[in-house]
Amino acid sequence: VLFYDEDHCISLAIVPPFRIERSEWITGELLDLDPLKRMLAYELVICVVYAHAGRTVIGIVEGSEVRADIVRTGVQAKHTKGGWSQRRFERGRDQDIEYHIKKVQEKLQLMIDDRIRITIAGGDLPLARKILAGVDTPVIEKRIDVDGDPETIAVKVAWAGRLYRL
Repeated sequence: VLFYDEDHCISLAIVPPFRIERSEWITGELLDLDPLKRMLAYELVICVVYAHAGRTVIGIVEGSEVRADIVRTGVQAKHTKGGWSQRRFERGRDQDIEYHIKKVQEKLQLMIDDRIRITIAGGDLPLARKILAGVDTPVIEKRIDVDGDPETIAVKVAWAGRLYRL
């Protein structure tokens, strides 16, 4: 969403938390925020996956109601570089990550229902893509880094947008 001043210079850009469904051009003396407000007031049931190897938050955000949980598995931290030991460690880590993906997908299947219209992924996006392989809803990827309890993380990832002053 771009806001221009009277000299037609872009002065403000907003990336809303959800996809913009249609384009429109509005001119006037005041900033017309109604299209943006309508988008944000739209009631969606959102699935959130905030992926990290060994600790992934999955949640369902429906209006002000939030259900979220953490899936934890043992994924080893990084290893120093060097030889056979490093390769052996990487193979074990890859297996740990595959196990983590499987556990998150199992938990996700228990949480997802027909009302979910959109899925939002954050955190480690390549890992999130693997976790969400086969999910039927549209997926929005957000480059966002948040912390807190599972419910707070789910809400922050779902509603995160960007504001740029130009």
